[in-house]
Amino acid sequence: MNRNVWLLFVCQALTNAIMAGQTIMASLTGHELSGGALNTLPMAIQMVSVMCASVIVSHVFTRYGRKAGFWLGSAIAFSGSVTFATGIYNHNFALYCLGAIPAGIAHGIGQH
Repeated sequence: MNRNVWLLFVCQALTNAIMAGQTIMASLTGHELSGGALNTLPMAIQMVSVMCASVIVSHVFTRYGRKAGFWLGSAIAFSGSVTFATGIYNHNFALYCLGAIPAGIAHGIGQH
């Protein structure tokens, strides 16, 4: 079978595994950072970002191609990861919630 098919299969499996793990980690981390009041807010923000990204990314893929779109998604995912880590390190719930936006956009690109 074609190498690219297997590569796509592995990347899609990893993307879905990350999102499943993020669902659990975002709630637990949100509970710790917010004191339990808004523990699911980061995940809600991330899901809204996934929905918004799917509309925009289709235009990016059409105009610049899939390879450029997936590289853009990788860069956005990296910025989301750094923002998440900074929010956790500084015990800043608002910054952690802000990191959910690029993480959701990156997952929306990965799903596309």
